[in-house]
Amino acid sequence: MVRVVFVNSWNRALSWFFYAQGMSSPPYGMVRAATRLQQMGFEVSVLDAQRLELDPEDVTSRLQESGCDVVVVGGFSELHLHVFMGASVFPYDLELCQHLHLEMPQTRVFLSGYLPTLFPDAMSQYENVFDSLATSFEELCVNLKLSNFIQDRELPSPNYELLVPDITHYGIDLNLFLLPGKETVLPVLPVMTGIGCPFHCTFCATPAYFQGKSSLRPVRSVLDEIEYGIDRYQVKLWSVWDDTFTVQSERVKEFCQGLIERHLDISWWCFGMARWLLKHPELVGLMADAGCKMIWIGGESNENGQLKAYRKGVSMADTKDAAKLIKQHDILPTVSFLLGERDDDLSAVERKLDTYRAFERLGCVNIYTLLIPVPGTPLFSELSSSSQFRRNDLRSYSGVRSILASDPEVSDALEEIYFNAYCDSILSTRWQDNWDRANLGDPQPLLERKNVTTMVDLRRHARLHYDNLRQLEYGPGAKVDACHFVTSV
Repeated sequence: MVRVVFVNSWNRALSWFFYAQGMSSPPYGMVRAATRLQQMGFEVSVLDAQRLELDPEDVTSRLQESGCDVVVVGGFSELHLHVFMGASVFPYDLELCQHLHLEMPQTRVFLSGYLPTLFPDAMSQYENVFDSLATSFEELCVNLKLSNFIQDRELPSPNYELLVPDITHYGIDLNLFLLPGKETVLPVLPVMTGIGCPFHCTFCATPAYFQGKSSLRPVRSVLDEIEYGIDRYQVKLWSVWDDTFTVQSERVKEFCQGLIERHLDISWWCFGMARWLLKHPELVGLMADAGCKMIWIGGESNENGQLKAYRKGVSMADTKDAAKLIKQHDILPTVSFLLGERDDDLSAVERKLDTYRAFERLGCVNIYTLLIPVPGTPLFSELSSSSQFRRNDLRSYSGVRSILASDPEVSDALEEIYFNAYCDSILSTRWQDNWDRANLGDPQPLLERKNVTTMVDLRRHARLHYDNLRQLEYGPGAKVDACHFVTSV
């Protein structure tokens, strides 16, 4: 029997941003792909080095101890959570592949992920560190010489026990930044009802990969998956990770009515589009009735001209009205904003932050990200042609590093502004009071739960955690020049 292990590399550059909000998710695409292979007769497991913080040496040691014939590094973009993460993880995937190739030469190593999928021709310079590319699950099956692989995208319910260590290690980290941390977790399971996106935001990697197309799963199978998770793990907290969950009104209605009719008493959150929310206010109420506790909308910029350039098709006023609507239905609105946009100096960033704080006064939670021009996107091509990048190392493309500022002093100051603005949101009393609503946990306030005296303690530990991870992100042998992918489009 062929033994296959899927490995989710430790993206050390992304760790702080991804876990800073206190919630982590299993590598959804790997788990589902592994389940399919298991049902075809393979012995399969998933090693989540991201959650366990395992470097290539640790991963190799575990694999040598357990034994395996095939290692698949990287997630299939069409089955993964947030394909933009695939840019900054790619150097770490290569680093792991190289280590496996040297230490386990008899093991076949497959490389997958966002950049290998989008730029297969550009992989030729790295072909000495892996055996084969697997740009899709179907391609992996062909390379494994399977004759009966499933052609459609409908997958069976994931078998989360394949994950290491187990499902109780994923969800809301109640310790947040309280070192040593990561001891008490309220499990939250992810689900995807569809993949892709029909829109063309210039900064987003999803339409870059899917070419503006989307594929939707039958709502019935999604409800079956949720029911499966409830029955097997008694998990009542769920995150819907579709980039465009709120696109088809009838489908959202079917999903919510299905939860109610099946008596699936869960709490969940999703991403939403301001335009859709304003067009279908009655469905926002139905989402609340079905257990929706948070809707995350993309505000991105306070300048309508910039929003138009991003092809967002929404105005700042639309985003504010949508946030008010969400709040009216007792759902927590979370709004994301980009910092460090083109031509922004420090004073411009501070002015924008003042504008964004108006959303906090409406009862929103603001989440900030430094602008990431991901390879493959129109924004990346535009900016690379005008030589506006300060950093080309893909490990910097994580959302916490300044990419565009040409002046190092301005760039470093911008990263400090970002860190402080981020902490102002997620470590504020306002956010902690809403912690359970946003992350679907129990009602006991975090400060009482962890016996912390002040928010200063949380902020100090946040800084320590942030600085420690920044020391790890630029390890040896993992650098990849982002601009290598400019000519490969």
